[in-house]
Amino acid sequence: AIYEAAIEEFIQVPFEKASINKIIQKAGISRGSFYTYFEDKRELLSFVLEDTKTQWFNFCINYLKKSGGDFWGMMEAMLDNRNKAWVEKMPAIMTEAPTLFVVGAGHLPGDNGVLNLLKQQGYTIEAMK
Repeated sequence: AIYEAAIEEFIQVPFEKASINKIIQKAGISRGSFYTYFEDKRELLSFVLEDTKTQWFNFCINYLKKSGGDFWGMMEAMLDNRNKAWVEKMPAIMTEAPTLFVVGAGHLPGDNGVLNLLKQQGYTIEAMK
């Protein structure tokens, strides 16, 4: 629960403004429990980043094993998975406040690109003017 709550908080506000109080409320844990495992929010962020790195590494190794070493297929799968995860989170983020999402060009096109995934959810996509 704390992992998800921390990611949500770190996504929504700059790190300097991230609130341990909001994180523990969302996670449903006490302040004492938080400090049993983490010294401060920097240590929590370090944990989240290290865990994320481990998850991506394991994904890559497993994909390469299953695909017979298809590196470019792995890279495409990583983009697709990331796009789907972000598009799933975007509606909740957008309902809380007006939001500008900035993504790299590699995440935009294709069947599993951010633009198409948002269109599939009924959003209208327009170029900024």
